[in-house]
Amino acid sequence: MAYQELVLGDLNTVVSYKDKKLTIDSVVVFSNPGIYRANGYLYVDLEFTSGDINRFPNYPMYIQCNATDSRFDLVSHILPSVEEIKGDFFADFILSGTPKKPHLEGDAYIKRYFSEKENSFQPVQLKYFDLEAPLYSDSAGVTMFDNKIQIDTIDIYVYENKDRKQKRYAYITGDIEVKTFNNLLYNLEITIPEAMPFIYELDDIRGKAKGVLHVNGETPPLVTGNIEITNMKYEVNFAEEYQGSPIMLALMGENSWDLDLNIEMLDNYWIKNDDIDAEFAGEIKLKRTSGVYKFAGEMEILRGDGYLFDKTFRLDPGGSVIFQGDDQFNPNLDLTGYTRLPAPKDNIESDNTNEQLKLGIHITGTLEEPFINVTEDSDFGSNESIIPLIVANYSGSATEVSSSFEHRINDLITTQVSQIGTKQLGVETFEINPHYSGGTYDPRLTTVTLGGYVFGSDIYFSIGSDFSFRRNEVGLEYRLSKRFLLQGGKDENDLQHLNIKLYLER
Repeated sequence: MAYQELVLGDLNTVVSYKDKKLTIDSVVVFSNPGIYRANGYLYVDLEFTSGDINRFPNYPMYIQCNATDSRFDLVSHILPSVEEIKGDFFADFILSGTPKKPHLEGDAYIKRYFSEKENSFQPVQLKYFDLEAPLYSDSAGVTMFDNKIQIDTIDIYVYENKDRKQKRYAYITGDIEVKTFNNLLYNLEITIPEAMPFIYELDDIRGKAKGVLHVNGETPPLVTGNIEITNMKYEVNFAEEYQGSPIMLALMGENSWDLDLNIEMLDNYWIKNDDIDAEFAGEIKLKRTSGVYKFAGEMEILRGDGYLFDKTFRLDPGGSVIFQGDDQFNPNLDLTGYTRLPAPKDNIESDNTNEQLKLGIHITGTLEEPFINVTEDSDFGSNESIIPLIVANYSGSATEVSSSFEHRINDLITTQVSQIGTKQLGVETFEINPHYSGGTYDPRLTTVTLGGYVFGSDIYFSIGSDFSFRRNEVGLEYRLSKRFLLQGGKDENDLQHLNIKLYLER
């Protein structure tokens, strides 16, 4: 190809190309206020007539680069998930060797910047689109030598509270080997020693997590490790068919790295939406290979309620949601819940007053195709009567269930108030249980229960009382590990209890 000369903008920068050799004579790119400079040469095949061309033949190259910038307008084009970066950036390095065996020498770093608005120096900020709060660092730098990018230690932190007085850190160490222009070999470790808060910006998902992650392998690398979710609230309605869950949508992406993670939830993992308000614990193994996700493990219900129409079912502790390790987000269910319905007293001397009958349901099957059956200890023994009972308070059995409008409205209101109360009062549990005496709603004996984890600790505290303050209950629960549970408290009869539960693996 003949000698060609290109002029870029008003910079009068000369780029020459001859015999596949591209010579760069001091290219300078201004991005206001950034300045990027480069000079040197490399071999590149710009021939477009052939269908199979090695654009970068394995010939020697030498390019010297340096840059300074405090705005990063081009980052969003290269990394679409990054919304904003703030900091003062510096780089000075030399790229030599060949495309198949490159050599690097120099360093690059980003450090605190001066904010005119705050009239002070501010830490580096990295804001992802999916996360509400930015990640911060006082400085982050890498050293380049041979064909490696060395990371001694990069300290990243987020603020624990809005007052910005307490930080939670993550530490990144290791190196990245540049094998070719488009292939990197990762050897990184990410350590989160204390629970680091996170808030998913697009939906109401928030929590804290800690653990150790390892990033190893060539592009795309494999991320392995153990993560403990110390607390989490998932306040999003379950996805409808073909809609997809927000968690899964956040994990997906064309260039997502492969995953093999062990995720542990000891307690304080809450799902609160229109279908359920319950606390879970368990262990999940999450794997992603070439864009395909697999879940394996089990989540156990610790406490909570489930909602069907205007009925609130108290869920039995120990119910489980089991993931089989396939590529479908469709776990098996084994859940039991109870509610009470008003019904006429079943005796000859009935004076048209009602009593509370117990309705228990056992849910099995899968999340997409559940099966509901009456429990053996339920006062209603027919599976065929479940739907009429739940929907219309009607049973075709010998015991006719009242369709009292007052009862249905009271239950519906108390369910909604309980759901709103947990958000407004900042507690994990806020329950109102209406009481009926002789078929009539008795507000004096209606009980209110509040519960939550004490000051962010692992101790769950609950207190309950009726409006007459004659019946009071207090409870404490401390889960030392997934196999050791300590419970104590005082019931409505002023009797004190202390329970120790051990779970042994078979």
